[in-house]
Amino acid sequence: MLGTVFSVGQAQTTATQSISVPSGYSQTPVIDGKTVKIYAGWANAANNCNGASATSTCDTCLGGTDIPCNRASIHGNMYLQIDVSSTTQGIGGLPVQLSTDATTPTNNFTNVTAPTSTASGYSIRILWRDLCTGLPGIVDPSCGEASAPTGASRSIYFGPVKDAKFVEMITVEINLSVVGSTASNYTECPNGATTSEGAGCYFEVFGGDEKAYITVFEPSWNVDSPAIALGNASFPVRNIVFFAASGPEGTADSAIYNTITNSSDSFEIAVQSGEDPLGDNRLNDLQNGDRYCFKMATQDITGNILRYTPNTSGTTNKCAEPNDVAGILTDKECFIATAAFGSSLNRHVQKFREFRNQFLAGSEWGKKFIQVYYKYGSQAATVIKKHETLKTLVRGALWPLLIFVEISLQWGILWGVFSALLTLLVLRRTWQILKLQWLKRAS
Repeated sequence: MLGTVFSVGQAQTTATQSISVPSGYSQTPVIDGKTVKIYAGWANAANNCNGASATSTCDTCLGGTDIPCNRASIHGNMYLQIDVSSTTQGIGGLPVQLSTDATTPTNNFTNVTAPTSTASGYSIRILWRDLCTGLPGIVDPSCGEASAPTGASRSIYFGPVKDAKFVEMITVEINLSVVGSTASNYTECPNGATTSEGAGCYFEVFGGDEKAYITVFEPSWNVDSPAIALGNASFPVRNIVFFAASGPEGTADSAIYNTITNSSDSFEIAVQSGEDPLGDNRLNDLQNGDRYCFKMATQDITGNILRYTPNTSGTTNKCAEPNDVAGILTDKECFIATAAFGSSLNRHVQKFREFRNQFLAGSEWGKKFIQVYYKYGSQAATVIKKHETLKTLVRGALWPLLIFVEISLQWGILWGVFSALLTLLVLRRTWQILKLQWLKRAS
C-alpha cells in the first residue's frame, strides 16, 4: 500500500564526524562522508500542513481528485535540522555559517538558528519557508503555495567559519520537488508514443485470482533513467502508483471510477530500468467477485505523487473483476479439482497456482497465456463438466503436465522442459515399438 518511509536520526560516522538529520525530509537522507543528500517533497501543503509540528511531515493525500499529494510532505513550518558531532580541533566558539557559496561563506538565508560551534560539534536549523526564499532555482519562493510544479536540486554549505573561510564544511544537496493544488494529469500515449513528461502515460488491466494484472504499461520516457522535470530540476521516478475503488458485481464502471481520489486504496510498483519498467505487474489482495477500477499516477523520488490518469480516457480496460479462474489455475468450479482429480487433490491445484505465479506471471508470453486462459478457461470448463468422456481425457492429459509443474518448481524450468522432452521421446519410442509389434502380429 502507499506510504513513504520516514526515519528519524539517520547518521553515518566518518573519520572526522558523525552527521545526523533529525527532521526536515520526506525520504531518508543519504549521508556520504561530509555530504548530505536531502530529499524533500512539498505537495499541496496548504491542504493539511498548517497545523503540523515543526519536526514532522504531514499527509496531504486526503481525497483530492487528481490533486498532487505526498504521504510525508514537508511544509513551511517544518525545520530542516542537521547535527554534526566533530573531532576537528579548535572549532569551539566559532560562528556557524549557512551559505550557497563553498569558497566565500555568504549568508543567503534569514532566520537561521545556527549557534556557535562547540568543541564537540555544531548544527544548523532552518524553516523550509526560509530555506526556499534563499535557495537558488526555486521559481516561486513560497514553495508549497506554488500553482505550477517547480523544484530545485542545489547544494548549500555550512560549518564553523574563521577568517571568512569554512574551517570545516558540510555539503548539503537539497533535492526539493514542489507541486501545488492544481490538478495534474498525464497525456495518454498508447501504442509506444513518448512525451517529455517522465511519467506513466497509459495502462490496461484484467482480473486474476484475488488480483488484477497490468497487461499494458506505457511510460512517457524512452531512457533507462526515468525522471520528472519540474522547474529547474529533474527528479528520478520512484514508483508508479495505482489508486483503486471497488463496487459489488454489476456496478457500472463509471460509478466506481468517479469515486477514485488520492486517498483511495493504492498500490506502489517500483520502477526499474530496462525493457520492463515495472518490477511487478500485479495488484494483489483484491476481493474476488467485486469490480475494481484504477487510476495511475507517478511518484518521484521525493514522494510527490502527480500526473494522474485523465478522466477523458474513460474506463475502457481500466477496470477488472477478480475471480477464481476455472481450469488449471483454480479450485472453484474447476474441472481439474472437481471433475478431473477430485477435491482430495487440491494440493496439486495449488502447485499449478505456484507455477503460474513463479514462471508465467513474470514473463511477457506467460502474461499473454494467462490472459487468454482467463478469457476462455471458464467456457471450456462448462463444456467439459457435461461430458464424462472429456473428463477422462482431461484427467489423463493433466497428469504429465502436473509432473512437469512439480519438477519445474522443485529444480527449475529448464529441468522441467528437459523432463518433458525426455518423456515425449520415451513415449514416442514406446509407440514405435508397440506399432512395430502390432504390424508383425498383423502380418
